[in-house]
Amino acid sequence: MAVHPIRFVSVAAGRDYHAALVRASSPRWSTPIHTHADFLEFFLVTAGTGNHLINDTTQTLGAGSLVLVRPADRHHFRASGRADSTDFAFINIAIPAPRWRALADLCALPTASYDDPELPPTAVLTESRRPTVETAFRRALEAYQRRGTTVELLPAWSAAIQALPAGSDEARTRSLAPDWFLDACEAMADESNLRGGLPRFAELSAVSRAHLARLVRRVHGCTPVQYVTRLRLSSARVLLASTNEPVGAISRRCGFASLSYFSRQFSRYTGMSPREYRAAKARDDLGLIWPDAAASAVPAPER
Repeated sequence: MAVHPIRFVSVAAGRDYHAALVRASSPRWSTPIHTHADFLEFFLVTAGTGNHLINDTTQTLGAGSLVLVRPADRHHFRASGRADSTDFAFINIAIPAPRWRALADLCALPTASYDDPELPPTAVLTESRRPTVETAFRRALEAYQRRGTTVELLPAWSAAIQALPAGSDEARTRSLAPDWFLDACEAMADESNLRGGLPRFAELSAVSRAHLARLVRRVHGCTPVQYVTRLRLSSARVLLASTNEPVGAISRRCGFASLSYFSRQFSRYTGMSPREYRAAKARDDLGLIWPDAAASAVPAPER
Protein backbone atom coordinates (compact mmCIF):
# COMPACT_ATOMS: atom_id res chain seq x y z
CA MET A 1 0.00 0.00 0.00
CA ALA A 2 1.37 3.44 -0.93
CA VAL A 3 2.49 5.63 1.96
CA HIS A 4 1.71 9.32 1.59
CA PRO A 5 4.09 11.77 3.34
CA ILE A 6 2.24 14.80 4.71
CA ARG A 7 4.05 18.11 5.27
CA PHE A 8 3.01 20.59 7.94
CA VAL A 9 2.59 23.36 5.40
CA SER A 10 -0.24 21.40 3.81
CA VAL A 11 -1.96 21.06 7.20
CA ALA A 12 -1.56 24.48 8.78
CA ALA A 13 0.65 26.82 6.76
CA GLY A 14 1.89 29.77 8.80
CA ARG A 15 0.46 28.50 12.08
CA ASP A 16 2.31 27.59 15.29
CA TYR A 17 0.47 24.27 15.49
CA HIS A 18 -2.59 22.47 14.14
CA ALA A 19 -5.50 20.98 16.10
CA ALA A 20 -8.64 19.14 15.02
CA LEU A 21 -11.44 17.00 16.37
CA VAL A 22 -11.73 13.89 14.17
CA ARG A 23 -14.81 11.64 14.17
CA ALA A 24 -15.46 8.35 12.39
CA SER A 25 -18.23 8.84 9.83
CA SER A 26 -19.19 5.19 9.30
CA PRO A 27 -18.28 1.66 10.47
CA ARG A 28 -15.91 1.44 7.46
CA TRP A 29 -14.30 4.85 7.99
CA SER A 30 -10.52 5.02 7.63
CA THR A 31 -7.75 7.48 6.81
CA PRO A 32 -4.99 7.02 4.19
CA ILE A 33 -1.75 5.50 5.44
CA HIS A 34 0.80 8.28 5.79
CA THR A 35 3.91 9.63 7.49
CA HIS A 36 4.59 13.10 8.82
CA ALA A 37 7.43 14.57 6.81
CA ASP A 38 8.28 17.41 9.19
CA PHE A 39 5.98 17.35 12.21
CA LEU A 40 4.88 15.28 15.19
CA GLU A 41 1.34 14.63 16.33
CA PHE A 42 -0.31 13.95 19.67
CA PHE A 43 -3.73 12.40 19.57
CA LEU A 44 -6.11 11.72 22.43
CA VAL A 45 -9.11 9.42 22.00
CA THR A 46 -12.11 11.15 23.55
CA ALA A 47 -14.87 8.62 22.77
CA GLY A 48 -15.52 5.17 21.38
CA THR A 49 -13.07 2.50 20.23
CA GLY A 50 -11.06 2.40 17.02
CA ASN A 51 -7.98 0.87 15.44
CA HIS A 52 -4.67 2.66 15.00
CA LEU A 53 -2.43 0.86 12.51
CA ILE A 54 1.15 1.96 13.02
CA ASN A 55 4.44 0.49 11.82
CA ASP A 56 2.67 -2.77 10.81
CA THR A 57 1.08 -3.14 14.25
CA THR A 58 -2.58 -2.64 15.16
CA GLN A 59 -3.41 -0.80 18.38
CA THR A 60 -7.00 -0.97 19.55
CA LEU A 61 -7.57 2.30 21.35
CA GLY A 62 -10.40 3.46 23.57
CA ALA A 63 -11.29 6.70 25.33
CA GLY A 64 -8.36 7.99 27.31
CA SER A 65 -5.69 6.56 24.98
CA LEU A 66 -2.90 9.04 24.23
CA VAL A 67 -0.29 8.54 21.48
CA LEU A 68 2.64 10.56 20.13
CA VAL A 69 3.19 9.89 16.41
CA ARG A 70 6.69 10.75 15.17
CA PRO A 71 7.69 11.82 11.63
CA ALA A 72 8.94 8.40 10.49
CA ASP A 73 5.97 6.45 11.86
CA ARG A 74 3.69 4.93 9.17
CA HIS A 75 0.13 5.04 10.39
CA HIS A 76 -3.55 5.43 9.73
CA PHE A 77 -6.84 5.09 11.59
CA ARG A 78 -9.73 2.75 10.98
CA ALA A 79 -13.12 2.37 12.63
CA SER A 80 -13.65 -0.88 14.48
CA GLY A 81 -16.31 -2.06 12.00
CA ARG A 82 -19.00 -2.43 14.64
CA ALA A 83 -22.35 -0.69 14.46
CA ASP A 84 -21.21 1.77 17.12
CA SER A 85 -17.98 2.63 15.26
CA THR A 86 -19.14 6.16 14.60
CA ASP A 87 -18.68 6.86 18.33
CA PHE A 88 -14.91 6.84 17.72
CA ALA A 89 -13.44 10.35 18.06
CA PHE A 90 -10.09 11.88 18.90
CA ILE A 91 -8.37 15.26 19.16
CA ASN A 92 -5.09 15.51 17.31
CA ILE A 93 -2.48 18.23 17.77
CA ALA A 94 0.28 18.56 15.18
CA ILE A 95 3.52 20.39 16.00
CA PRO A 96 6.24 21.28 13.46
CA ALA A 97 9.49 19.45 14.19
CA PRO A 98 11.50 22.66 14.88
CA ARG A 99 8.90 23.80 17.41
CA TRP A 100 8.85 20.32 18.98
CA ARG A 101 12.62 20.56 19.46
CA ALA A 102 12.31 24.06 20.92
CA LEU A 103 9.65 22.96 23.39
CA ALA A 104 11.61 19.81 24.24
CA ASP A 105 14.67 21.95 25.00
CA LEU A 106 12.50 24.23 27.09
CA CYS A 107 11.39 21.23 29.18
CA ALA A 108 14.86 19.60 29.12
CA LEU A 109 13.38 16.50 27.47
CA PRO A 110 15.71 13.84 26.03
CA THR A 111 14.11 13.85 22.58
CA ALA A 112 16.07 10.81 21.36
CA SER A 113 14.27 8.66 23.91
CA TYR A 114 10.99 9.31 22.10
CA ASP A 115 12.47 8.13 18.80
CA ASP A 116 14.01 4.83 19.86
CA PRO A 117 11.07 2.44 20.36
CA GLU A 118 9.58 0.71 17.32
CA LEU A 119 6.13 1.76 18.49
CA PRO A 120 5.50 5.36 19.52
CA PRO A 121 5.02 6.47 23.13
CA THR A 122 1.49 5.47 24.17
CA ALA A 123 -0.44 5.77 27.42
CA VAL A 124 -3.88 4.93 28.73
CA LEU A 125 -4.79 7.76 31.07
CA THR A 126 -6.00 7.02 34.57
CA GLU A 127 -9.40 8.24 35.65
CA SER A 128 -7.75 10.96 37.73
CA ARG A 129 -5.54 12.26 34.89
CA ARG A 130 -7.88 11.97 31.92
CA PRO A 131 -10.07 15.06 32.65
CA THR A 132 -7.01 17.29 33.02
CA VAL A 133 -5.40 16.12 29.78
CA GLU A 134 -8.66 16.20 27.80
CA THR A 135 -9.47 19.71 29.04
CA ALA A 136 -6.00 20.90 27.98
CA PHE A 137 -6.44 19.34 24.52
CA ARG A 138 -9.89 20.89 24.07
CA ARG A 139 -8.55 24.30 25.05
CA ALA A 140 -5.71 23.95 22.54
CA LEU A 141 -8.32 23.05 19.92
CA GLU A 142 -10.43 26.10 20.78
CA ALA A 143 -7.33 28.32 20.74
CA TYR A 144 -6.32 26.98 17.32
CA GLN A 145 -9.73 27.84 15.93
CA ARG A 146 -9.18 31.46 16.96
CA ARG A 147 -5.58 31.44 15.62
CA GLY A 148 -3.88 30.71 18.92
CA THR A 149 -0.11 30.66 19.41
CA THR A 150 2.45 28.36 21.02
CA VAL A 151 1.67 29.89 24.41
CA GLU A 152 -1.86 28.48 24.21
CA LEU A 153 -0.49 25.11 23.13
CA LEU A 154 1.73 24.74 26.19
CA PRO A 155 -0.84 23.33 28.66
CA ALA A 156 -1.72 20.53 26.23
CA TRP A 157 1.96 19.89 25.50
CA SER A 158 2.75 19.76 29.21
CA ALA A 159 -0.19 17.48 30.00
CA ALA A 160 0.72 15.07 27.20
CA ILE A 161 4.41 14.91 28.06
CA GLN A 162 3.63 14.31 31.73
CA ALA A 163 1.44 11.36 30.78
CA LEU A 164 3.54 9.69 28.06
CA PRO A 165 6.41 7.29 28.76
CA ALA A 166 9.80 7.65 27.12
CA GLY A 167 12.91 5.54 26.98
CA SER A 168 15.19 7.60 29.25
CA ASP A 169 16.12 6.90 32.86
CA GLU A 170 14.51 10.22 33.79
CA ALA A 171 11.23 9.23 32.15
CA ARG A 172 11.24 5.85 33.88
CA THR A 173 11.77 7.63 37.20
CA ARG A 174 8.92 10.01 36.42
CA SER A 175 6.67 7.05 35.61
CA LEU A 176 7.15 5.86 39.20
CA ALA A 177 5.80 9.11 40.62
CA PRO A 178 2.25 8.91 42.00
CA ASP A 179 -0.60 10.47 40.06
CA TRP A 180 -1.20 13.14 42.70
CA PHE A 181 2.38 14.35 42.27
CA LEU A 182 2.21 14.43 38.47
CA ASP A 183 -1.15 16.22 38.70
CA ALA A 184 0.35 18.82 41.06
CA CYS A 185 3.36 19.38 38.79
CA GLU A 186 1.07 19.71 35.78
CA ALA A 187 -1.18 22.18 37.62
CA MET A 188 1.82 24.31 38.58
CA ALA A 189 2.34 25.19 34.90
CA ASP A 190 -0.80 27.35 35.17
CA GLU A 191 0.05 31.02 35.75
CA SER A 192 -2.32 31.42 38.68
CA ASN A 193 -0.57 28.57 40.48
CA LEU A 194 2.89 29.81 39.51
CA ARG A 195 2.12 33.10 41.20
CA GLY A 196 1.23 31.17 44.36
CA GLY A 197 4.73 29.69 44.43
CA LEU A 198 5.82 27.00 46.86
CA PRO A 199 2.80 27.40 49.20
CA ARG A 200 0.49 26.70 46.25
CA PHE A 201 2.61 23.71 45.17
CA ALA A 202 2.35 22.30 48.69
CA GLU A 203 -1.39 22.94 48.74
CA LEU A 204 -1.89 21.13 45.43
CA SER A 205 0.23 18.22 46.62
CA ALA A 206 -1.59 17.90 49.96
CA VAL A 207 1.33 16.15 51.64
CA SER A 208 3.94 17.25 54.16
CA ARG A 209 6.66 19.61 52.98
CA ALA A 210 9.28 16.96 53.78
CA HIS A 211 7.53 14.30 51.69
CA LEU A 212 7.10 16.75 48.81
CA ALA A 213 10.76 17.72 48.97
CA ARG A 214 11.89 14.09 48.82
CA LEU A 215 9.72 13.36 45.78
CA VAL A 216 10.74 16.54 43.92
CA ARG A 217 14.39 15.68 44.56
CA ARG A 218 13.89 12.12 43.29
CA VAL A 219 11.92 13.04 40.17
CA HIS A 220 13.28 16.48 39.21
CA GLY A 221 16.69 16.49 40.90
CA CYS A 222 16.23 19.76 42.76
CA THR A 223 14.44 21.32 45.73
CA PRO A 224 10.77 22.36 45.53
CA VAL A 225 11.75 26.05 45.54
CA GLN A 226 14.20 25.47 42.71
CA TYR A 227 11.59 23.52 40.79
CA VAL A 228 9.01 26.30 41.11
CA THR A 229 11.60 28.88 40.08
CA ARG A 230 12.52 26.75 37.07
CA LEU A 231 8.85 26.58 36.03
CA ARG A 232 8.52 30.35 36.40
CA LEU A 233 11.60 30.98 34.28
CA SER A 234 10.44 28.52 31.61
CA SER A 235 7.11 30.30 31.42
CA ALA A 236 8.90 33.65 31.19
CA ARG A 237 11.03 32.40 28.29
CA VAL A 238 7.94 31.47 26.31
CA LEU A 239 6.23 34.80 27.03
CA LEU A 240 9.33 36.79 26.09
CA ALA A 241 9.64 34.80 22.87
CA SER A 242 6.01 35.02 21.84
CA THR A 243 4.55 38.30 23.18
CA ASN A 244 5.39 42.00 23.28
CA GLU A 245 4.46 42.39 26.94
CA PRO A 246 6.82 44.53 29.05
CA VAL A 247 9.45 42.57 30.95
CA GLY A 248 8.05 43.79 34.27
CA ALA A 249 4.57 42.51 33.41
CA ILE A 250 5.98 39.11 32.43
CA SER A 251 7.95 38.98 35.68
CA ARG A 252 4.75 39.55 37.68
CA ARG A 253 2.74 37.09 35.58
CA CYS A 254 5.27 34.39 36.35
CA GLY A 255 5.24 35.06 40.09
CA PHE A 256 8.39 37.11 40.66
CA ALA A 257 7.85 39.85 43.22
CA SER A 258 11.09 41.63 42.26
CA LEU A 259 12.04 42.58 38.70
CA SER A 260 15.72 42.74 39.63
CA TYR A 261 15.61 39.23 41.11
CA PHE A 262 13.80 37.95 38.01
CA SER A 263 16.46 39.51 35.77
CA ARG A 264 19.30 37.98 37.79
CA GLN A 265 17.77 34.52 37.79
CA PHE A 266 16.83 34.71 34.12
CA SER A 267 20.40 35.70 33.20
CA ARG A 268 21.77 32.84 35.29
CA TYR A 269 19.37 30.39 33.67
CA THR A 270 19.81 31.41 30.02
CA GLY A 271 23.05 33.39 29.89
CA MET A 272 21.16 36.49 28.69
CA SER A 273 19.09 39.23 30.26
CA PRO A 274 15.35 39.14 29.49
CA ARG A 275 15.75 42.00 26.99
CA GLU A 276 18.75 40.35 25.31
CA TYR A 277 16.79 37.13 25.09
CA ARG A 278 13.84 38.87 23.46
CA ALA A 279 16.13 40.62 20.96
CA ALA A 280 17.80 37.32 20.10
CA LYS A 281 14.39 35.70 19.68
CA ALA A 282 13.48 38.34 17.11
CA ARG A 283 16.46 37.17 15.01
CA ASP A 284 15.66 33.48 15.37
CA ASP A 285 13.95 31.65 12.51
CA LEU A 286 12.07 29.30 14.84
CA GLY A 287 10.43 32.08 16.76
CA LEU A 288 11.75 30.46 19.98
CA ILE A 289 15.35 30.06 21.14
CA TRP A 290 16.72 27.94 23.94
CA PRO A 291 20.44 28.52 24.64
CA ASP A 292 22.22 25.21 25.24
CA ALA A 293 24.96 26.39 27.57
CA ALA A 294 22.84 27.28 30.57
CA ALA A 295 19.64 25.38 29.87
CA SER A 296 20.37 22.69 32.44
CA ALA A 297 21.29 25.06 35.25
CA VAL A 298 19.09 24.84 38.33
CA PRO A 299 17.99 28.29 39.50
CA ALA A 300 19.01 29.36 42.96
CA PRO A 301 16.29 29.63 45.66
CA GLU A 302 14.54 32.97 45.88
CA ARG A 303 15.55 34.95 48.95
